[in-house]
Amino acid sequence: MNETIRDRLKRRMWIAMGGNAVILVVWFLAMTFVVRPDHWSEWHTRSLGQHHSLIISLWCLIYLAVGGTWLFAISRLRCPTCGAIFGYQFGLRAGLGRPGPQRPDACPSCGTSLDTPWP
Repeated sequence: MNETIRDRLKRRMWIAMGGNAVILVVWFLAMTFVVRPDHWSEWHTRSLGQHHSLIISLWCLIYLAVGGTWLFAISRLRCPTCGAIFGYQFGLRAGLGRPGPQRPDACPSCGTSLDTPWP
């Protein structure tokens, strides 16, 4: 299978976005069914207590940490020629972007074309 650098970048970006969607759904379900404070949806409850606010804040921080770590880990793809790391933004533009002037065609470090076969 002759996979190009752009194809590999595209596949990694789809995995990153899909994984982030799964993390978001799991976080939402955990917030809904596990962390849900008593009387969460009753109209007369105007504010949450300190304990519940702390739990919700911790869950939000956990989501941000896990989601950020996932994106950092999955979107780190190196150029096979020079070893430069393609970042998340570059990966989105090069792998999933529409063809045009904004879509990169080469490695920003060494100029290797993204349409060359992956070694």
